[in-house]
Order: sequence, then C-alpha cells, then structure tokens
Amino acid sequence: MTPVAILLLSVVPGADKTSSAGELSKAVSELKSGESMLKSTYQEALEGYKKIAPIIKQIHDADHDIEVLNTEMVGIAGSGKNYNGRRAEANARGALQARIRDLEKKKSKLEAELKSKRGPVEALEETFKEEEKKSWEAANKTLNPILNGLKIGDDRQVFDAVVSVFDLFVFDDHKDAPYMKIGSPLDQEVLTSLGKCLATGGAKHGAGIRKLFDKSTAMKYAAVIAVTEIGPDAAKADKDVTSSLNELKAALIKNKTLAKSERDARLRLVDKAIDATRAAR
Repeated sequence: MTPVAILLLSVVPGADKTSSAGELSKAVSELKSGESMLKSTYQEALEGYKKIAPIIKQIHDADHDIEVLNTEMVGIAGSGKNYNGRRAEANARGALQARIRDLEKKKSKLEAELKSKRGPVEALEETFKEEEKKSWEAANKTLNPILNGLKIGDDRQVFDAVVSVFDLFVFDDHKDAPYMKIGSPLDQEVLTSLGKCLATGGAKHGAGIRKLFDKSTAMKYAAVIAVTEIGPDAAKADKDVTSSLNELKAALIKNKTLAKSERDARLRLVDKAIDATRAAR
C-alpha cells in the first residue's frame, strides 16, 4: 500500500468512531418522542385485559381449588381401617368429588365466557406487540452504534447518560399487565450493547452497576452483562456484587411463572457472570 493510500484511509471515518454522552442523550430524547403510539396501544390493551382479568383470576382460583381437593382425595385414600372408617372415607370422597365436579362446571362456564371476550382483547395486544417490535428495532438501530462507540471511563455524567436509556418505555417491566405477553429485553442486541458500555467504566462505577440489580429486568441483566465484562475486578471493588448475583440466581431457580426458555436464558447470563467474577480467586 502506497503512503498516499495509507494517508487517505487514515482520514476516512470507520468503525473506530467515538460517541459522546450528548449524542446518546439526543438519541434517547428522539426515541422518547416517538413512543406515543407504543404507549397508547399499550394502554388500550391494558384496559382490555382489565375487563377480563377477573374472569382469568376466577379460572386460576378454580384450578388451584381443584388441585387442593385432589390432594385431599389422595390423603384420605385407605384411611378407613374398619367398616365405620371405610364408610366415613367413602362419604368424604363423595363430598370431595361433588365439590370438584361443581368447580369443573364453574371453570368450564368461565372459560366459555373468557373465549367470547378474549378475541378483541388479543387483537389489541397484537397491535401493541407490533408497535413494541418497531420500538425495539428503532432502539437497536439508533442506540447500538452510539453505545458501541461510547467509553464511560471515570465520568459519572456519561454513566448516568447510559443508564438513562432504560427510561425508554419499551424497557419497562409493565408489571400492571401480568396477563400480557411482553417482549423480553434479553432478545435485543441493545441490552448487550448497554451492558458492555456500562463495563467501559470498569470497577470505578461498581456501586452504580450494583444498584441496577434492584431495578427493572433490563437493568438487572445489563448489570449482569457489565459485571461479566469487567470480570474479577467487579467483585473486588464491591463485594456485594457477588451476593447480588447469587440472590438473582436463587430467585430464578425458584421462579415458576417465567417461561422455561426465558428463565434458562437468564440463568445462563447469571452463571456466566458468576464464573467471570471468580476467575482470579
């Protein structure tokens, strides 16, 4: 390669472009200004689910009660040791079976009612999910290049600018909509970009990263990714980081509401972080 060619290449912008906190804040502000449709479709779907939530709860309660009664049924099996005992057992079984049949009839009626009302609500949810997908795509397209070129160093203001990304509505846990199928931030490249960007401050911002473990799902797992990137220094700088990781893992193991694929994905990230912080011990 000639000296002229080398000189020309040196002035052509490339992958090494650095980003600024101001550039990130501007991008987040612009993304926020485009959230109106996402928020409105979410509210519409939420209102729809509020109308059918009592029916869903009654179905869940009926399922629970049926499970309890079936357990009681197993518990009384063979409890009668003589004629009177066997007769009492038969009476008890008959009473339990009658209650179970009543609950199953009630559940069937509720399910039929839910089916008749759920269609329009699911249509609202699909509209929201389409908007959510667009928001994730916009966040990935806009933020990933900036985050990948941003170095936090020891600048607290830059760290705070990165954390402000989580203010975007799409990152919210939406805990007021337990029946809705909300997209997982773990499926988005921007979460990895956030975690790796947070790690560019090294252990200097360890306390700030650890605080993210107590916040939203997106913040928790961005912190997990950051700790993984920082490695043993994260645990050396703040011993509570190890406790936070272990507590998060224990909670995931006990969690019975998450889909298995989502729980396993989260566990893999946490295990990787735990291994990374142990590396130099």
